[in-house]
Amino acid sequence: MTSTQRSESVNSTVKHGYCDNSTAIHEFAKSFLELLAHNKEKEAEEEFNSQAPVIASTFYGYDNQLSRVYTRAVYKVFVSRLKSSTAFRVRPDPDKAGYYMVKHTRPPTDFPWLCHEFWVKAVVNEEIPEESEFNCECMRIEHTGMFCPHLLCVLTNLQVAHIPSRYIPKRYTRNAREATPI
Repeated sequence: MTSTQRSESVNSTVKHGYCDNSTAIHEFAKSFLELLAHNKEKEAEEEFNSQAPVIASTFYGYDNQLSRVYTRAVYKVFVSRLKSSTAFRVRPDPDKAGYYMVKHTRPPTDFPWLCHEFWVKAVVNEEIPEESEFNCECMRIEHTGMFCPHLLCVLTNLQVAHIPSRYIPKRYTRNAREATPI
């Protein structure tokens, strides 16, 4: 939000909810302080709610891990993609180990791009989970930092228990604000 947009937003809020043209300056100051206090309360409530523990939506190991790491909003997007992943079928590539063909089971009407086949690379190291490697042909994880339904389908199929930390961007985590410069 630019400074002009923020200023206009505050002006609009003050004019429509806290005072009008006939308000005296001391009443305006009092109303403005109430507005600031109300905004701080809302921010504190949102902060508290985002830090509260989220119950995992499934019993998959990686789902349990991500429910504890992601913020509520990001976890909600993740759960939506996890649900979408149930519409795909996985077939391992007989020629290359660690490669899987992921294909949609029935063509959707709202997202035609889901009809394509995608190659997913998933090399799982159960001894040292941090060395596991995942990527998908759609490259959503590289672009947004979020898992795509294709990759989630393969992770579920392989019963992956742990996602390496390099695949969880700090901006999506509950402690993203820990090292914020002052």
